[in-house]
Amino acid sequence: MTKYDGFSYDRDRDWEGLAFGMALALAKKGHYEWEDFRQELIASIAEWEAEHPLEDKSWDYYQRWLLALERIAIEAELIDAAELEQRTAEIIDCKHDETN
Repeated sequence: MTKYDGFSYDRDRDWEGLAFGMALALAKKGHYEWEDFRQELIASIAEWEAEHPLEDKSWDYYQRWLLALERIAIEAELIDAAELEQRTAEIIDCKHDETN
């Protein structure tokens, strides 16, 4: 487990570190305020909690982080929803091809 600026992530899941770094870098570059990202993350967590029982084992903090990052990137007009969906599908297809 690695800690940075009060947050921690598991290096065994590389995508989490990438999502963490991307969110931080985009905020530091001025694309959005860190507080705006933080509020989006809080909202994302609240949505999950409202839709799932507390004992639900599917909870994944970095899935909520990624959702918050996607939303704020769209809001900041860094990417539009259609392009995000297309690029996500391309990555998923690539991963799928590697397992076949």
